[in-house]
Amino acid sequence: AYYDHRRRSNQTLPLKGMTAIGLPGVIERSGKPFALLFLADISGNDDLYLYEIGSGSLDRLTATPYCEKSFTWREIPAGLEFETVHLRGSSRYRFDAARRQSTLLEEETRAFPRKKAVIAAEQEYHNTYVGFGDSITWGQIEGVQRLDLCFLTQMRDTFLALNYGPADYVNLGIPGDETYEAALRVDEDLDAHPALYFLMMLGVNDVWRSGFSLASSLENLSYIIDAALERDMRVIVSTLTPRKDIFSAYQYYWDNLRSLSSGILGLAAQKGTPSIDTLSAIMDTDPPDGWKDLLETPGMIVIDGEEVEIKGNHPNGAGHALIASLFADALVKFSPFPPQNIR
Repeated sequence: AYYDHRRRSNQTLPLKGMTAIGLPGVIERSGKPFALLFLADISGNDDLYLYEIGSGSLDRLTATPYCEKSFTWREIPAGLEFETVHLRGSSRYRFDAARRQSTLLEEETRAFPRKKAVIAAEQEYHNTYVGFGDSITWGQIEGVQRLDLCFLTQMRDTFLALNYGPADYVNLGIPGDETYEAALRVDEDLDAHPALYFLMMLGVNDVWRSGFSLASSLENLSYIIDAALERDMRVIVSTLTPRKDIFSAYQYYWDNLRSLSSGILGLAAQKGTPSIDTLSAIMDTDPPDGWKDLLETPGMIVIDGEEVEIKGNHPNGAGHALIASLFADALVKFSPFPPQNIR
């Protein structure tokens, strides 16, 4: 539906067959909404569409084998010029309103050559794992970073210490990261931090948004996994953690959380990488409500003299311990490297 704030009225738009619709750009004529530009998924990936409100006409402005991530536009006498951004770079088009046809004008490719890691004999390389994710991987608990409770630390100090031996980690979690933002940084991050193991938990900042696109998020995650595999890293991917703030009251949030988690397991199977089902492990803890005890407690706390709201969308120390146990169990199942330099 479209809601006009100035006129305080809404209109239902007859748009069918779309599994995802992004927030629209509004084209006006004489101060009134004339058309909407938006990303949507009809064919299995996100393309740009133009919907004219009065006539009800719908035009697919792009038809690419990948997902468009964002767009800008400007009106010209003959129609529109617009630019889309995707994982591979950006493309500029012209839309002829009379012919109802888009023409590609220019394309820029985002080239980032992937370096294969040199599989060295150094113990440090073989016993290092990268944690790649968002604020959960970063270790945020009740408004602050708690590296002592973070699953990466608990893996090293408790679980791997018993079943693997000495190990260490690189924390590449960035609070607030969505899968697209993480995909843009993964190549540079991995080149700067060589390691044998790659642990990925990403997507919780995608699924609560109204413009969530399953196809786009999975495309981003696929890109990230490929970046690690092409560096000969041993990859383990995880499903997502739930939250118990206001978003947990909406069914769309749970639908998105479960669909992306299922898609992550499907990606792992497709690429032949191990996976852990963190979402199921948390939700199966002391049902029906035991899962809530593995997340931080919502409320207001004071940090450095300022009140901070704790929403309940991060695992607590016990939740991180569960995640650590799952990742550690998967990591120790990798086959050891054969002995080298034996005479």
